[in-house]
Amino acid sequence: MMSVFAMFFILAASSGGEENISGLAAINYLEGVARVRKAGSEGWLKIGESTIISAGDSAMTLADSRAEIKLADSYIIRIGSSTIIGIADTADVTLTSGEIWTTIKQIDQFPGMRIETSVLVAEIQEAIARFSVGKDGSTEIKVYDGQIRLSILPVVAEPDSASSDSISNETADMLEITAPEKKILLETAQKIIVTSGGEIVFHGDFDHDDLDENIHWVRWNKERDQNEQDSKN
Repeated sequence: MMSVFAMFFILAASSGGEENISGLAAINYLEGVARVRKAGSEGWLKIGESTIISAGDSAMTLADSRAEIKLADSYIIRIGSSTIIGIADTADVTLTSGEIWTTIKQIDQFPGMRIETSVLVAEIQEAIARFSVGKDGSTEIKVYDGQIRLSILPVVAEPDSASSDSISNETADMLEITAPEKKILLETAQKIIVTSGGEIVFHGDFDHDDLDENIHWVRWNKERDQNEQDSKN
């Protein structure tokens, strides 16, 4: 039977009396099995009650598992099955593989959230969005509400091993960059697909009636968002 538990993290007060949330998070929902890798460690530990996740840690869900992480009062990330994320702090997350759903509300004292994959960086002030990263590093993002500012990272080609010894490091660095960084604004009802090589193969509107929008993962997230909204009303 799937287990459900809550984990709460110690909040340190700043000198001004406000909460300093940097590096602190709370996993308040879990189904199935999840693990954490502490900063500086190579091993994964099974998450249990009272487990603490700190800045620099990574979290992983196994198959048929999912979790919800609260980063500050208005930053929510839900982790799909077979997913790995790194948590630099409450406003900086790396998605290595798998799928996450983000519900980010703007907070006056914090600039927003930064989510990075191997091919792009997403900056979010207020948005509901879905991120998917394939095993090859390709990335898909769908925005359900709000907007996201994207930086598609420069394409870096692997140097030719046969000739790399004959050129200087400075010259090699110059040759490795094959495409510049691209800036894109992704808005409500839009999606983008970026290959592992940094190529944008789709950027445009998506239909909420698509078959992909009727899967359990999407319906569950929308229900969680609605429940969260209802609890605040």
